[in-house]
Amino acid sequence: MKSKLGIEIVLNTFATDQAIAAYKPDLVVLATGSAAMPLKIPGNDYLASAVDVLLGDAAGIGEQVVIIGGSGVGIDLALFLTEKGKSVTVLEMMPTIAFELNAYLRSYLQDLVAEKGIRIVTGCCASQICPDKVVATLNGEEVTFQCDSSISAV
Repeated sequence: MKSKLGIEIVLNTFATDQAIAAYKPDLVVLATGSAAMPLKIPGNDYLASAVDVLLGDAAGIGEQVVIIGGSGVGIDLALFLTEKGKSVTVLEMMPTIAFELNAYLRSYLQDLVAEKGIRIVTGCCASQICPDKVVATLNGEEVTFQCDSSISAV
């Protein structure tokens, strides 16, 4: 299969030395995908997964959304939902969003998130999911974030 840019995309194939050599590529990008990590907290069955929300084009997602996880995936999801007119809060355990990304990209995302009005709460750990709220710990205190939908992006 060729992409719009003329790049050949090969799916569902074992990337053996022989298989790769047969294509004589200039570059190989091995995209193995990922799996969502289930949160082991009460009420996790109320959580939608980031992948399901993105693949479903945000169908069934309420207007006020809490995303648990401020990695690149969580921030991408927050930007996507903001484009859909949703009000988004991102809860991240680390001291900054997109902690796993390089400083340049992280800085760019921080600026973009601020520009789009996405609420970011760092140093925050979700402890319970309810149908209309997420309960979390912030600075040693229990806090509540009201929402219509909660999504796991961890």
